[in-house]
Amino acid sequence: NLALQQVPRHSSGRYACSALNAEGETVSNELHFRVKCEWHRTELGAAAPAAAQL
Repeated sequence: NLALQQVPRHSSGRYACSALNAEGETVSNELHFRVKCEWHRTELGAAAPAAAQL
């Protein structure tokens, strides 16, 4: 398995590998790379008349 960390969502897309040397050139099949995001929810609360700033 390959795990990539801290990859931004806009990096999703189609990718291929290519190589070129004295023997020639080759390109792999394309793969669709989808970035999955793990969401973290934080709840904050304040009681009146207190002010809350984020």
